[in-house]
Amino acid sequence: KAKQGVGVFAFQVGSVGAVGGDRRHGDTGERHAAGQPPLQAPALLLRRRRLRRQGPPRHGLPRLPRLGVRRRPAMAGRADPGGVLSGLLQKSTSNLPKEISVDDKLRDLGCTGIGRKIAEAEMDIAKAKSEGYLWGNGTGGTGTEGSSRKKFLAVIGVYTGFGSRLKRNTFRGSWMPRGDALKTLEEKGVVIRFVIGRSPNRGDSLDRNINEENRKTNDFLILESHEEAAEELPKKVKFFFSAAIEAWDAEFYVKIDDNINLDLAGLIEMLNVRRGSHGLYMGCMKSGAVVSEEEQQWYEPEWWKFGDSRTYFRHAAGSLFILSNNLARYININSASLQSYAHDDISVGSWM
Repeated sequence: KAKQGVGVFAFQVGSVGAVGGDRRHGDTGERHAAGQPPLQAPALLLRRRRLRRQGPPRHGLPRLPRLGVRRRPAMAGRADPGGVLSGLLQKSTSNLPKEISVDDKLRDLGCTGIGRKIAEAEMDIAKAKSEGYLWGNGTGGTGTEGSSRKKFLAVIGVYTGFGSRLKRNTFRGSWMPRGDALKTLEEKGVVIRFVIGRSPNRGDSLDRNINEENRKTNDFLILESHEEAAEELPKKVKFFFSAAIEAWDAEFYVKIDDNINLDLAGLIEMLNVRRGSHGLYMGCMKSGAVVSEEEQQWYEPEWWKFGDSRTYFRHAAGSLFILSNNLARYININSASLQSYAHDDISVGSWM
């Protein structure tokens, strides 16, 4: 009977339009009256077939039919559809905020003008090669021009300002010679000059007063290209070493502030012992914390360039430091590309 029922169903597939049968062959009531089994839906027949194939129950428990699970077709070109989830996970984690470190800041800011800096560095190197600059070359030039200049032991530059006339007079009356004594010292190989720039308002009373004082004392090195202002002070050291090495060919170049009392005889004795030294960078070496708070004294606007530790590298204090001839010439040649910081002693230390 089961085979007969299946056969009847298979024969009736093309004509059955409803679960209960078709009016062309009679409804379900007529089939019961004739002693024939009623037509059944395909889903019921398939379910009965599964139950027959499952076999006897295990341990006396009936085997339950497995629930049908509709499987999604595999994605084209990818065996594991889980890759979609991993991609979404990566996108979500990449959007999370992160703490910006000093290295991140360096990368962001350092890449903006790197092409221009490379071009400037190449120009500086070409200029240095054309002038015959070498590390161990004390004169920095070749031919008669370098050898015809008088060789001095030291050029001492004393930083001063427009409002420091009383300090200058104090220096002239203590350790610094004046008048004929200053000329005699130069003949012995030591040059001393007060170093000052020009007023932001060129030709005003500040400039005129310095010119008048210099006519009387003849002990100034006036930096015509430098503007004497507090915010321009870190750049003054470039102009000083450049102007000094172009005016005098010396073994050493000394920068001091106008608030110290110099032992001139002791300094000359120390430099005489070190004649012929190259690559000499001398001073009271120190290091310390970088001040990153704008409202505090000694604030460094570019504090992030000194690393996460926020500590300065070893450098000579700005009150007095000494450079040999080749180091001063190096600053002169490369002044356009050398980075200046908020303090001149930090700037010189970074160049060294």
